Amino acid sequence: MQPDRSAAKPGVVRTYLMEVSNGGNSEDTVRLGLAFRDFNPAGCTLTTLGTLKPGCPYRAVPTRIPAAQWTTAAELPREAGPMAPLDTLQNQLTVRVPRDWAGMQDTTYEFVFSGESSADPGLPPAHKSVTARQTVVATQESMTRYIRLEIAELIAEIEKANAQGIQTGGLLPISMHPARMHNDQALARNLAGDLAGTSREHATSGKIMQAFPRALAGFSGKVPAALVADWKARGEAMVKDMAAAEASRVASAP
Repeated sequence: MQPDRSAAKPGVVRTYLMEVSNGGNSEDTVRLGLAFRDFNPAGCTLTTLGTLKPGCPYRAVPTRIPAAQWTTAAELPREAGPMAPLDTLQNQLTVRVPRDWAGMQDTTYEFVFSGESSADPGLPPAHKSVTARQTVVATQESMTRYIRLEIAELIAEIEKANAQGIQTGGLLPISMHPARMHNDQALARNLAGDLAGTSREHATSGKIMQAFPRALAGFSGKVPAALVADWKARGEAMVKDMAAAEASRVASAP
């Protein structure tokens, strides 16, 4: 596969040349495979992705290339051949990471192209695989979109607690709804090409979320301790993400 490494911002199309050769001395049909690896085998969450926890090295979603949405994998043949000795066949795979990709950091996705002989009587039959790596470059837009997911998820968790009869006072109207409003404004400014304005919105959101742990402290004994700990961790993660997005000046792809 060529190239075996590539990097691009969201929205940019990358094309890979996939070549199969029959290196044997008899006619063969090669069974082809294409697998997209998940970089999150540890099952990390939005809060813990890309932290020191092993098994989830990148702070981005999705954690695996969705083949049907991002690639032309469905158009590729399942086999190559029959191929005479030394014959070579080629196909192309295109990968387009969408503009609305959410990621706090440059993130590398891996996919494996493999071939297996159908004529080789050996067990296992002759086979070979190559791994390609596509790095998605994090932009201020992708960071804003990741924070957007974090805010939405925390709001949903607080609303779920409210539905169970757990009173959370002003957490939603005082903290989370303003944070969501500023994130909406940050995204709008970013899409308009105003990176400095986006940074200002993230700075404001960060100040709101810095007060979130103090607001949580007032619910000690009223809200289950496990929920308080989870919400506190989410809030602290968002403060760090908002600071990173505020500092970013990486523009989106044209």
